[in-house]
Amino acid sequence: MSDPPSDTDNNEEADSEDTTTRTATVEPTDATGEGTAGSDVNVVIGFSPDDIQGRLDDDKIAEALVLTATRLENILSHAIADRYNITTGQFEQLYGNAGLGRYQYMASILDLFDQHLGTIQDVVEYRNKLVHDYGYLDDLQDDDDERKAVKDAIEDAITFIGQTEI
Repeated sequence: MSDPPSDTDNNEEADSEDTTTRTATVEPTDATGEGTAGSDVNVVIGFSPDDIQGRLDDDKIAEALVLTATRLENILSHAIADRYNITTGQFEQLYGNAGLGRYQYMASILDLFDQHLGTIQDVVEYRNKLVHDYGYLDDLQDDDDERKAVKDAIEDAITFIGQTEI
């Protein structure tokens, strides 16, 4: 199986696109471990504001939250790298694969996106609950007030994401 291209291989292309398409060659093996056939698979991963809004419209709050957090990680990491005047590859070497909470903290120290840090913090908190709190997914499905609060935070983040992509 061939390795998919890394995110650092296509930074300019991925940054300018609302969606990312990755192609990988899949070669299944039989019981002996020998390759029996191969095919190319295209996977489209959407991180655009419209994609995220579509998830909200389809009442897929958890999916919208994960896509929102992922897109915010990308935006903040690039903004931080730009502030330090380093490439995204250099940024990854310095900071590794930090999460959204770390990027939000770094952005606040650097006074990046000050007017949106509350929204980003809300997304960080809801994403952390989704990932780390057992039962939160059920809460999100059952608690109308919690659903509304998460939807509101995601919609605010969609506005921010749209503004940064102009």
